[in-house]
Amino acid sequence: MLNAVVDVYHGDDISDWTKVSKAGIVGVIHKATQGLSYVDPKYSAREIAATKIGLSWGAYHFATRADGTAQADHFLAAAKPGPDTLIALDLETWKGGTVTAIQAVQFIRRIFAKLGRYPWLYGSDILTQFLEHPAPEFKQCLNWIARYGAHPPAVPWKLWQYTDGKVGNAPREVPGIGPCDRNIFDGTLEELKTVWAFRPALIPEPPAPAVLPEPPAPVKENSAVINNFHPVIEETFHYVLDRVDEVVEQLRSIPLVGGRIADYLERVLGDKFGSAMKWAEERSDAYFGKPPTDADSVQRANALADRVRKMFPEAAKVVDAKKNDPNYRPESVV
Repeated sequence: MLNAVVDVYHGDDISDWTKVSKAGIVGVIHKATQGLSYVDPKYSAREIAATKIGLSWGAYHFATRADGTAQADHFLAAAKPGPDTLIALDLETWKGGTVTAIQAVQFIRRIFAKLGRYPWLYGSDILTQFLEHPAPEFKQCLNWIARYGAHPPAVPWKLWQYTDGKVGNAPREVPGIGPCDRNIFDGTLEELKTVWAFRPALIPEPPAPAVLPEPPAPVKENSAVINNFHPVIEETFHYVLDRVDEVVEQLRSIPLVGGRIADYLERVLGDKFGSAMKWAEERSDAYFGKPPTDADSVQRANALADRVRKMFPEAAKVVDAKKNDPNYRPESVV
């Protein structure tokens, strides 16, 4: 095993790249982008400085709950990865909306379509869950697992983030940086150089597109499920969350008490909507995982969809209007 890779972002104070290299570090993976618009302000300058002294460079994208293809395009435009740049997709729980498996698949497909290679996948619990997803794309990528215990992860991995600079095994610091995320590669230096940019020669066949099972034909006219159960549920919640965000921003503009009220509202509603979203997703995922074929199961699915629509009638109207647009394609459907 090789303890020679660090991952950093703009919040890490990097004082001397030469010291980093002399400490035995051979590769640096830096945050480049997040979601659909954020760009790490120190990414470009640090890439120039690190590669100038011979360090291998990597870029990662922090995924959020948004269209995966659009996120990949944003990453490619901002990071401008070269042929030797490691590319990684960061899969973590995020209060603003955790990426879905389908959105991750969209990102992977876009990277492969544009560059002819696959990204590494970084994460902990979310990544472990996605590795059990039927989409073949998850099997095509190398795994970069975060586990701060004394022993390596039980799931297959090539890169192990064993410390965040505070917890985990020693060493936790790097000269020229200080405490930071450190990673162990499962192999030799030569093997690390071979898989760093993860070229398609390692996987000769591109993955077949993942096909989600079709829901059953409706058993009654105007059923709330009618082939749109998952997108209606998910996008209804997103519409409500967007409106909450607008109210919070307006509150922050009120002098003195506005900020406190906004923080309270954001915290309370964020928790409640997060729990509601998870509840709906679990049931919609179960629906698509085992499509109901009997009338009783379909009726229960209809009742669930109706319940969410009654909770947020105005949001449901907006989603329905979008759904009826022939050019509309929900982000939750590949």
